[in-house]
Amino acid sequence: MVKSKAKVIPRKKVLVVEDEPLLASMYMTVLRQVQADIYGATTRQEGERIIARILPDLVLLDLMIPSNTTKDLNTDFHDPVGLKLLTELRKNPATKKTKVIILSNLDADEQRKHAMALGAIDYLVKSSLAPSAVVARVKSVLAEL
Repeated sequence: MVKSKAKVIPRKKVLVVEDEPLLASMYMTVLRQVQADIYGATTRQEGERIIARILPDLVLLDLMIPSNTTKDLNTDFHDPVGLKLLTELRKNPATKKTKVIILSNLDADEQRKHAMALGAIDYLVKSSLAPSAVVARVKSVLAEL
């Protein structure tokens, strides 16, 4: 008897980096629809640890996340911690091609341009979108991978 070796397709991995507990919970819940493994982080450092461990296919990244390091203490509107995390992702050969969607309430051209220049594939303003629109965008990105 010959056993067929079916190819197992690994599930995609999505990391949501969001410090607001209610929003994080909501996004993690609605993203279950995308048939992917969903992970959550609330700080830059937690995001970095999870990224290093799971190498996600997609990161949904809030810009105004907290940091536990002194080098981020002077962060302000013009230099949000989320952009620093995106910069670090792009420097690391293992994560430089990881898809990143900015999911923020900062609706300023300065941050949008900076994020896109760093390689974000989209910039979504949370207050302007229904959660279903975020799910649709995530499904679209994962389908392309």
